[in-house]
Amino acid sequence: MTDRRSWARHIEVPAGARTTLPEAQYAVAFRLEPAGARTPEQWARAALEGSPLLWRWVLMIGWRYVLGLQLGPARSRWHVQGWPIAGSDDKSVALVARSRLLEAANVFQVDADSVTWVTLVRYQRPVARLLWGALAPVHQLTVPPLLARAARAGR
Repeated sequence: MTDRRSWARHIEVPAGARTTLPEAQYAVAFRLEPAGARTPEQWARAALEGSPLLWRWVLMIGWRYVLGLQLGPARSRWHVQGWPIAGSDDKSVALVARSRLLEAANVFQVDADSVTWVTLVRYQRPVARLLWGALAPVHQLTVPPLLARAARAGR
């Protein structure tokens, strides 16, 4: 049986996270409490780069070939699972990538006892709304277990 406290829950998107992509037409946030002591970048790396190999491959295929996101190397100082680090401080890290269809951001925010993963998407072309509309439910099912797995890996 899964400990419900170790599962991320859907919350309203924190206002501060929206500044990363202010004109986003899609926004969703998940919070995990309690969260271990990590920096926002460490949480992002644990959730994305620490996921099982099969998940990483599926994510990369979706990001690169379905959404067409321009990603960098899977692992580097300036990228998290290919996502360029657009900004970082002691409370949050913003990963932002673009394609011809859309611009997307994953923002990881930490406070004393929680981590929040916010995803923002801004459509560049009308077809992007349809494409992301089909993928959003998969995204919403994927984020909670990735955060929970990252939390377990940090124990």
